Amino acid sequence: MARPIKTGLDYFPLDIDFFEDIKIRKLIKYLGAKSISVYAYLLCKIYREGYFIKWDIELPFIISEATGLKEEYVNEVVKFCLRNDLFSENLYNSKNILSSKGIQERYKLICSTAKRKYNISKHNLVNSEETLVNSEETLVNSEETQVNSEFSTQSKVKESKVNNTTEVVLEESEKNPQPQNEEIHIKFCQETLKSRNWIEAFLINLKIPNSKNDINLKRLLKEFLNHLILENKIHTKKNEFQSHFTSWCRKLDDSKLKEIYLKKSQPKKSQPKDDYYFLN
Repeated sequence: MARPIKTGLDYFPLDIDFFEDIKIRKLIKYLGAKSISVYAYLLCKIYREGYFIKWDIELPFIISEATGLKEEYVNEVVKFCLRNDLFSENLYNSKNILSSKGIQERYKLICSTAKRKYNISKHNLVNSEETLVNSEETLVNSEETQVNSEFSTQSKVKESKVNNTTEVVLEESEKNPQPQNEEIHIKFCQETLKSRNWIEAFLINLKIPNSKNDINLKRLLKEFLNHLILENKIHTKKNEFQSHFTSWCRKLDDSKLKEIYLKKSQPKKSQPKDDYYFLN
């Protein structure tokens, strides 16, 4: 009977630039140096199992007992790690799993260095083509002969169709233009306004009084969107957009921040909608 393949690791490397990572620097800045003990404990537990663990109600107590920190603080650190992309927020929200692309890539590297077989098929966050090691190596050589034999024929056909293909692509791009950058930012704004946990953390970090409604946060977001346009800055990830928004707010003069955030709502007037009418 074949021995089962060991999935867990006995060790994992700690990069010398660990504390230079912007995500780690933010974790320490906002939640203190003791937050690293929670994150390190979770990494050890994850690599002991393989490349992910399932989060359950007992883990805060277990980590609290091991580190001497309060369970509430442990939960706060985990939430921050999810928002800051140290763990995959999508994977956690959908399946209660703690993992990340970086963790899985490091797991692959360790297994490859140790010449161990591995298979990242469950909760995969890395390129699916790279997960099944050694299983596709035998197919590579056999497919190379087919590629070479078909290449000469395909190249002739492609050469004769280049002009037609170019025209088709241009026509399609005109019919289906790419969404504007502002639309991506507006989507991030809408998602941010729905995230109560993020808003609470944002208000605490900037020491802003909690408002009874979202009108003031909408004002800040509207100002920030104009700032992005002026700077010609584009964000394709929500966490990057939110981090930039927070740092931008910190750079505002206190009087300016209070002017935008704390001023009373003005009575609505009948006027045409602007580009950011959803934030009015």
